[in-house]
Amino acid sequence: LAALRAQDPDFLPYRVAEVERALAINQPARARELARDDLRLYPGEQALLRLLGEAELRAGE
Repeated sequence: LAALRAQDPDFLPYRVAEVERALAINQPARARELARDDLRLYPGEQALLRLLGEAELRAGE
């Protein structure tokens, strides 16, 4: 059931919020990992791509 919900477009805001939360609590490596995983489900999603870039900058990559 969770896997089906993860592919639901309505689930995307939750996924984006998880990445934003990791960045907010200064966990860029975790944010990067979450964003990369989420981009497998939502390829090309602009919000996730932007957050991935920010996470990589903060992580020093």
